[in-house]
Amino acid sequence: MAPCSRRAVEEHAAALPKQVSADGTLPSAVAKDSANAWAFVHLVATSKETNVVVAALKGMLATFVNPDAKVARRVNTDASYDQAVLAKLDDPDPRVQGYAIRAAGVTISGTEPNRAIVSALTRLSAEHPKPEGRMAALSELWRARGLEKEHLAPYVAAVDAEQTWLVTVALLRLKGQAARLAETGVLRE
Repeated sequence: MAPCSRRAVEEHAAALPKQVSADGTLPSAVAKDSANAWAFVHLVATSKETNVVVAALKGMLATFVNPDAKVARRVNTDASYDQAVLAKLDDPDPRVQGYAIRAAGVTISGTEPNRAIVSALTRLSAEHPKPEGRMAALSELWRARGLEKEHLAPYVAAVDAEQTWLVTVALLRLKGQAARLAETGVLRE
């Protein structure tokens, strides 16, 4: 399903914030309705209200799939989806950032992941100030196909984390990657 005209998306999006609850949720039927998909992208890109952005990101998670998937009642991600998500990956609100990280996982799971999003997740997985943020980024980063050496390094670094649960996640992801890691030299750095 291709996005309709910009004006139609804006008009459709204008009605959605009225339905957002104080905790950043939309009624389930609204959040899962793929007819709202492009309105969600528009709201993520333009709204200044945190609860609206959170609700729109949740809606994006419920209505979009990666560019290669063929799923009934779901819309394939595109450049506008990627731009909206990328802009929110460094949002200071932890709810916005958390849902943006999850939304990033949807788009990078295709055969040609958006390199800017992969790089942002790589950075967050290594530098996020909270271990929970690092784990969220690591979990979604793993969905990207063809991870390069620089994208595997945060998993190796997470093995030294203080949190045993973060170490466990890193080890589970690295399991079976020993030969590949040795070839890339990431273990020697």
